Amino acid sequence: MKKLLIFKNIKRGFSIAVENIGLLISCFVIALLASLITGVVYEMFALGFVFSIVLTTVFEVGLINVSLKAVRSKEKPEFKDLFSKIELIGAVIVANIFILGITLGLLTGMLGLAELTMTISPIITLALGVLILGLVVYIVIGFVFATYVIVDKEKGPIDAIKKSWKIISKVRIRLFALFALLVLINLLGLLAFIVGIFITVPATFVILALTYLDLYEQTYNSEAI
Repeated sequence: MKKLLIFKNIKRGFSIAVENIGLLISCFVIALLASLITGVVYEMFALGFVFSIVLTTVFEVGLINVSLKAVRSKEKPEFKDLFSKIELIGAVIVANIFILGITLGLLTGMLGLAELTMTISPIITLALGVLILGLVVYIVIGFVFATYVIVDKEKGPIDAIKKSWKIISKVRIRLFALFALLVLINLLGLLAFIVGIFITVPATFVILALTYLDLYEQTYNSEAI
């Protein structure tokens, strides 16, 4: 049976993050500065939106790659790993577009149905609202590791989406609990004079990388990590 040990992963993830804290903080600071640049460019230029998506994806891929290498003790991460898989950003962007399209498509259909029920019963509308929220969470969690699969296994966007959906099967509730705890941890980091997020955010990437590798190994035992 597939297992997801939430607190063990968080503890180990923070331990690995501390071992590589200098590199991880450096990568996070650069990614943070890049996000500020994308915000300025987005406001100044017509193609700023496209530029911001590309640059954001570059650092998403980079941080995931560094985190994956940090988790694998046999592969000591280096600063160059932040940009060593830049050629995969196209696949990641396409995967994100597919995921967004699927989510918005289902959400639009459900909202349309909810609007029709408003004239029938407020209770039915409320129930549909809860159902819509649950459906969105269900879908988002299913696709959460698509980018990790692309970066780690260099799979195409569709294959990555399918594999992400498969590896999180039977652990959705525990994975949701993990995400809730990570949100809380980062909020606490933000409250700690903001400085805390320079540790909690890199640690979050490592914890998710650790969780992904663990679930992937349990799902595909024939593929060694």
